[in-house]
Amino acid sequence: MVVPPLLPFIAKDFHLSYFQAGLLVFMANIISAFLQPAIGYFADLKMLRKLTISFGLALYGVMSIALGLAPNYYILLVVLFLMGIGGSTYHAQSTYFINLYFHKFKATASGIHGLGNPIGFVAAPLAVSTLIGIGGSWRLAAMLMVFPGAIAALLAWTSLDEPRIEGPRGFLISFGSRPLLLLTLVNGLVLAVFIGFTTFLPFYSEEATCSIPASWWLPLTLLPGIISQPVGGLIADKIGRRNLILFALCVLVAGLFGFVYSAGSVALAFSMLIGFCLGMLAPVCFIFAAELAVGDRVGTAVGILWGFAMAMGALAPLWVGYLRDIFPDFRIAFMSLVLVALGAAVLSAFLPGKQALREFQSPTSSTVQP
Repeated sequence: MVVPPLLPFIAKDFHLSYFQAGLLVFMANIISAFLQPAIGYFADLKMLRKLTISFGLALYGVMSIALGLAPNYYILLVVLFLMGIGGSTYHAQSTYFINLYFHKFKATASGIHGLGNPIGFVAAPLAVSTLIGIGGSWRLAAMLMVFPGAIAALLAWTSLDEPRIEGPRGFLISFGSRPLLLLTLVNGLVLAVFIGFTTFLPFYSEEATCSIPASWWLPLTLLPGIISQPVGGLIADKIGRRNLILFALCVLVAGLFGFVYSAGSVALAFSMLIGFCLGMLAPVCFIFAAELAVGDRVGTAVGILWGFAMAMGALAPLWVGYLRDIFPDFRIAFMSLVLVALGAAVLSAFLPGKQALREFQSPTSSTVQP
């Protein structure tokens, strides 16, 4: 979440339209979309999960320095593209570790692991805005983000043990799971809402009439995820993955609708409700994909889920930015996300329930006790 809070400053510095700002986020996400399935497959096949995670985190940190040094818009596009490569290495491998070591309560474990997301999501915009306030430069703030990347890479390298389990061959077999493809479509629509909303919320907050400072809107929006990620996982283990996803999406639709037709502090409250629902969905979708993997292809399955969903989500900043360019405020642009969330809710009703899920779980899946 380093890039969204920087976008208003980058856009002002380079005189960008909303569409051009959205294109930067698109570049970071589109390469990640196409690489994630292949990286997940080969990391499993060659037993390079630990190395893959560590390399990606380090690359993301190095590209933060390049971001701060970029002299023009075209170099920015290249840097964001390379950042996307770094961002494509984590989710498939991390979900593999969780699926391997937790035989029961997998969604709960995924939710606890997912606490890192909202903590980082809240810390990043606060750190960026504070550093800009102290140093007076978005470039310096971007370059200093190399330190979290380096620390994360070091922690991954020193704390993880590579499982001596070779993933099965047959990349295309994973695409034969219809429930996984449906879950990928649902998750893609969810990511479109998440990326489209968080990309332009910093722009919206600068225009909003509210006693809360603009720089606080994004971290406050994502703060409820600290609660919803583990709670969502726990509830999903109790009532089932599909039921939790359907419930969260219905509340998300209501939250988005309320946000569009409110203002000031009320809009911020709806924004936090949106953040709560989005946080609840992520860990459940990850572990759901792992359970729908064909023949112990967990890394590939999660790579498909996150990769192809990311491709759908990457388009959101383009159309949201374009709508904001042609309409006088953000209402129409954000209303498009209401329709996307509604489509996801309808499709989620067709996901397999508890009983049907057992039919798709691999009988050869390797699980060990922690």
